[in-house]
Amino acid sequence: RISTFATPPQKVGGLGGRMVKHVALSETAALCVTADGCVFSWGTGLFGELGMDHPQQEAAVPGLLTALPAAAVTLACGRHHVAALLDNGDVWTWGAGANGQLGHEIQWEARHPQRVEGLVGQKVVQISCGGTFSAARTHEGRVFTWGNGVDGALGHGDRIRRMVPRQVVEFGGRR
Repeated sequence: RISTFATPPQKVGGLGGRMVKHVALSETAALCVTADGCVFSWGTGLFGELGMDHPQQEAAVPGLLTALPAAAVTLACGRHHVAALLDNGDVWTWGAGANGQLGHEIQWEARHPQRVEGLVGQKVVQISCGGTFSAARTHEGRVFTWGNGVDGALGHGDRIRRMVPRQVVEFGGRR
């Protein structure tokens, strides 16, 4: 028997006919990158994970993020935060930041995307997010992590919260 709450998959509207090349999901929000590098978000953004202002902090249809200065290549989501890798190699983050997972030296939310200054010039090629921490890999094979270091999740040999990206020494550039 099928639950009365289940609905069949439906096409997401509001993307203006754009082709989607990447989708990322936080606990309460969905985001996508289109073939032309635009980022759209929808869902609930109680901690700012939508990346834009919404009167009720939620959006039932995708909204275009206009705060990013370059085309997005990919996205990664943690529990309530988002990271975007742009085609110029910059990483931008927004959403919940209580554990340092945004990399901005702040411990509160960012409702609009902000550049992760500690990664400028690093030629980032990959990003990833855990629940309350984030990571980036550079073209040279270096790995940087930041956020909640519980259980040694950041790879620095301790359990310390890192507010800004720090290179994991064990991955010092080997490919």
